[in-house]
Amino acid sequence: LTQDRLLELIHEAAKPDITSSADLERNLQILIDTQGINLGYFVPEDQRDYIIEHAPSMIQIGENSLIEVTYSNHQPFVRQQDWKPEDIAGLEGEIYLADGRQVFFMFDRKRRTVLELQGKLLALV
Repeated sequence: LTQDRLLELIHEAAKPDITSSADLERNLQILIDTQGINLGYFVPEDQRDYIIEHAPSMIQIGENSLIEVTYSNHQPFVRQQDWKPEDIAGLEGEIYLADGRQVFFMFDRKRRTVLELQGKLLALV
């Protein structure tokens, strides 16, 4: 699949009556499904396994909390915005993935380290 073909798919999905990015994504998904395009087309299986192992979709913080992690430019972060001090009270340091990348936490529309987030939450109390 070439870059030109990808652009053709995007243009095909971006019909004139599209009113939202969700519509575009839905149309792209339909095209991908109908044309049998899958991740294996782009990424070899061993590389996919490595990515899955080193880029988890969920991580554990504290003793009992599992939270969703997303990625932007290879940087892991947690999107949750409504943090409370008790959510991260038990954390004693920064959180890192197995490959060494630091996990950041969204707060007040900015990515924060654990220490920054704890400081911001304490300032609100």
